[in-house]
Amino acid sequence: MSGPDTIARGLAVRAGSDAARAATDAARRTRVLMAAGPSGPVYGGTGAPYVPVHSVTVPGDTIPGGATVRFRMMLAKYQPYNAGHNWRLRIGDVVVAQNSVGASMATLDTEQSILIAHDRKSAFVYNRNTLDQPALNTAGLYASTGVKTNIVAALGARAPSSMVMFVSNSAPPTVETVLVDFTQPVTLSLDVQAINGDTLEVLGASIELLAAGTGAVAFTHPKAISVWGDSLTEGTGSAAVSGLPMDWVAQLRRQRAGWPVAAKGLGGQKSAAIVDRMLTDPVAGRQWNAVLWIGTNDFDDFIGNGPGWFGAVKAQIDRVIAWRSNPNLIVCNLHPRANWAVGDANYQAMQHVNAQLAATYGNRVCDLFTALATDGGKVPAASMADAIHLANPGHTTVMQAVNAKITALGW
Repeated sequence: MSGPDTIARGLAVRAGSDAARAATDAARRTRVLMAAGPSGPVYGGTGAPYVPVHSVTVPGDTIPGGATVRFRMMLAKYQPYNAGHNWRLRIGDVVVAQNSVGASMATLDTEQSILIAHDRKSAFVYNRNTLDQPALNTAGLYASTGVKTNIVAALGARAPSSMVMFVSNSAPPTVETVLVDFTQPVTLSLDVQAINGDTLEVLGASIELLAAGTGAVAFTHPKAISVWGDSLTEGTGSAAVSGLPMDWVAQLRRQRAGWPVAAKGLGGQKSAAIVDRMLTDPVAGRQWNAVLWIGTNDFDDFIGNGPGWFGAVKAQIDRVIAWRSNPNLIVCNLHPRANWAVGDANYQAMQHVNAQLAATYGNRVCDLFTALATDGGKVPAASMADAIHLANPGHTTVMQAVNAKITALGW
């Protein structure tokens, strides 16, 4: 039975639900993970190690991609003091912020903002403190706390300077090793190192999570492009000219001035590993325009077997298409290796893959085979750096073909 009372009750329930959602949203946006009082005096002898004074373990998936973790601390020395002391903040076993308290300083107040990447594989640290000196910034181990004066990012595929890495960052070919798994419980720890017989105390510290709520959270440049692949995308075989990188993604970035173009190649990876990486990035992988060049390394599992090779690649392309919110996707086909003869079993297997890509994905396919294999069905020797990888002329050809495809698709 309906009536004013029923409607009123319904509105009240709805208002309560809306209020609950708003409260939940607010809680997700700002959450205190740790609020610590004084640590008590910490004495350090000669060669004293770091000791943890505060820590908090948060449940899995507490820290989402795109969140900012804000750390604040006040630290004081006990008189007499005559040495500089150190502190660091760890997420798991990875040091994400660190600095020193100079020998002449009695106190230190510091605030660190740690911006977690959307794929949770890296972070950027910005510090506000009374010192501003760089510290070690070895990937996977240390953050640079001097980023205000050292913020020149590298153009390498995986390691912009002053970034903290939560996965391994070895040279290609490589398989990424997870150093911090945010899907599992993670411990955040504040460590201090009092040295040379001095005593210090952390007067107070806090860790806050500034995270996105349930609304629209990931805004993106409408022209942004992410390029996913293996060593062919990472740039193996190319060589810088007058200091300019000549891999095809770098050339595309210069060709498309003003367009954000992210290089996401990782040497040695097969299609499934590349797509796994793509699906961990809800911004560059899901929302940006994307170029996908996969399948070269899958050949080793399907030598001379075109249908099997295509089936492995198709399964991964379909994963991408089903997951993405942006339909703009270019799929690049394959070129022959230098040690294949035209018409041999491996060459025919590649032709089968390319034909099936065209039949399945139509206008999305960028025909790199036709662009590259201009020497009687083979890639000219001058365009090859080795049996698989392209030299600078080959990279230029790929750039031109992809650039023309972007134009044709009206991105």
